[in-house]
Amino acid sequence: MNRLLDFLTHPVGPFSRPARGRLARAVAKQPGIGSEAWTAAKAKIAAGNDAQEVADEITFWLESERWSRTDGVPVDALIARVARMKEAMRLRLSGESADAASFTAAHSQCAAVHEALIELARQGLATVLPRQVEQLVAHATPAGATNPAAVSHVGCMRSTSTAAACIEAADEVIWWMPSTPALPSPLPWSPAEVNALTQLGVQLRDPARELVSLALKWLRPLLAARKRFIIVCPPPGTEVHPIRQLLKKLVPDIESASLDLDIALDSTLLGVTAEVLAPQSLPATPRHIQLPHPVQLGDALQSFTTLNELFNDAALFVLKRVAKLDPTSVLAVDEDNRLLGILAHRVLEKLFAHNDALSLSNSDAVAWFRAEADSLLLTEGAVLLMQGAGVTQQHFRKVCELAICSLLDHLRLAGAVQVQTEVEFRGTLGAVPLIGKIDLLVTLGDKRTVAVDIKWRGDTYYAGLLRSGEHLQLALYSSLIEQTSGIAPAALGYFILESGGLYITAADIFPKAQVRRPPDGVTVSNLLDRARSTWKWRKQQLDAGTIEVVPEDPNDEYQGPEGTLPVNGPSKWDRDHLILLGGWK
Repeated sequence: MNRLLDFLTHPVGPFSRPARGRLARAVAKQPGIGSEAWTAAKAKIAAGNDAQEVADEITFWLESERWSRTDGVPVDALIARVARMKEAMRLRLSGESADAASFTAAHSQCAAVHEALIELARQGLATVLPRQVEQLVAHATPAGATNPAAVSHVGCMRSTSTAAACIEAADEVIWWMPSTPALPSPLPWSPAEVNALTQLGVQLRDPARELVSLALKWLRPLLAARKRFIIVCPPPGTEVHPIRQLLKKLVPDIESASLDLDIALDSTLLGVTAEVLAPQSLPATPRHIQLPHPVQLGDALQSFTTLNELFNDAALFVLKRVAKLDPTSVLAVDEDNRLLGILAHRVLEKLFAHNDALSLSNSDAVAWFRAEADSLLLTEGAVLLMQGAGVTQQHFRKVCELAICSLLDHLRLAGAVQVQTEVEFRGTLGAVPLIGKIDLLVTLGDKRTVAVDIKWRGDTYYAGLLRSGEHLQLALYSSLIEQTSGIAPAALGYFILESGGLYITAADIFPKAQVRRPPDGVTVSNLLDRARSTWKWRKQQLDAGTIEVVPEDPNDEYQGPEGTLPVNGPSKWDRDHLILLGGWK
């Protein structure tokens, strides 16, 4: 899957770069081909001027037939793809002259692989294994044919690790420390044996010819220099490169004008090699940021996530939600618990989209999941199908099967008649417009409802939130449901996928759930009152232009007035934004 992302994000590709960029963002969001994000990206591409041409390219390169790694790819299919890539590189040869060298090498590489595949097909080879493809590409790649600008840095200059790659002229060429090269080894046979093999038609390599070829390659850096050629050699008596011997033979006294860097470094001849900079301490994290004007929050919809940022670190909220600063977008495929949690959410969403989901037996539900899992992984979790991900994939499948059975058991015992997933509600928190999306909204036979949030793991943590009365997210959901339907949920809870545990705030609803009642005096109404007070406190600060910067694990100094929620500080996941506030590590 990462190779697919590399193909889509590479600056050079066989079809439109904007189209590949859209598809890359879709793959990063939902790893797979054919997901909702993928379909949406294709729909936007279809609105372009060259929609049909790009659609054909997408079908050819990305949505065609698949072959297993063990069986290999048909050689004809591979020839067709290499031929298209070769043609794409040929078309780029007519572009900027500065790019011609790179694309000439790329076109030659494609041509070499293409010819090798045609020869293999002529010899009757039907399929090619991945390792064989890698070998063909390696053999067709000349040494030193890397992109000299691939590693970005200040003052980036053209460079190479192989003398043979110096094919473009430059005013100044510096050859740093040419070491003793590996010379062609002699043939292991006697002259008589070589003659006998030659007469039999055996083609043998010619060491003398190889040595001449090496010598020509060593001359390329010297011939590429327009004005100056500087060679920095190892100390005398160590390694000697043939190019140094050649120069000394052509100009016997050439080394009389050379500089001994070890001696010259302390002289005035070379000047100062580097300026000594006085060390400066990193800026400390400020306690407050004071602006000359109020911070305008507007009437944007708030969610638990945004409120949690504002309450726990106002500076983080301002950077993300007011200044709208986003970290550099680096497309990558999630391979951690976050991806597993998203996929498991999708499993339950698909399950309860069926009207008869609650009537399924555990065995039928597991059979349904096994039938759906392959399609889901292909479209939204293909990273789990890659080599090396087998253990993670099996763990995901096992967790989903156990979670489905556990959740259905809880729902049957509670007499549930309806389960809705990803239910969106809108309302207010005082004068603050609010939005929330509830993972599971369960309707019982007596019309009561239960709001359940789904988590991948974390039994101790989420059960602790209920026991300590810090379940603000569920309290906000309860308020939104009550504002919409007029009746608050009978209970709130967390369902943990990995353990199959259900933690609930009220007894006598889910007989086998683990009840975790908040402390006395902590109710949904109480939590909402404290949330409104916290909003008011933070709003007063922002209206005065004061932005509080809260560190991780804040002490009592950072807590708000009585009646507000505890300030827990920012999350480690927001490190990109927190770096802007100083206190670097």
